[in-house]
Amino acid sequence: MDERTTQFLNLLRGSPTFVIIEGHAAADVRIEQIPEIPTGVGICWVAGTLTTAAGTHLDAVHKVSTDDGGELAGSFVWTDGWFTTEALPVVLGIAPERVFPFDYTLSVPLQEDRYR
Repeated sequence: MDERTTQFLNLLRGSPTFVIIEGHAAADVRIEQIPEIPTGVGICWVAGTLTTAAGTHLDAVHKVSTDDGGELAGSFVWTDGWFTTEALPVVLGIAPERVFPFDYTLSVPLQEDRYR
């Protein structure tokens, strides 16, 4: 995992009321503390939790698309280090069906969330 991604993840895990917004322009990345994530601002990185199919709760950071009604664009999970969801069966030492499908929460709600 690259250093920038790790810095984003650590910031959000330590300050879950902050959101990292990757706007539509390549250089448009900003960190904001907002009560709700507006629709149509691009990809947002948001702290939260991930609950595996087996019921294990883990700290997580989720990337959601505010242009697509809150569609999940990726997740990173903390378990003695940062991992993608694809790595979770190996990291947790359990079968994939005990991880997927997973549920998730966001520490800052979306203005529009078609999936909740």
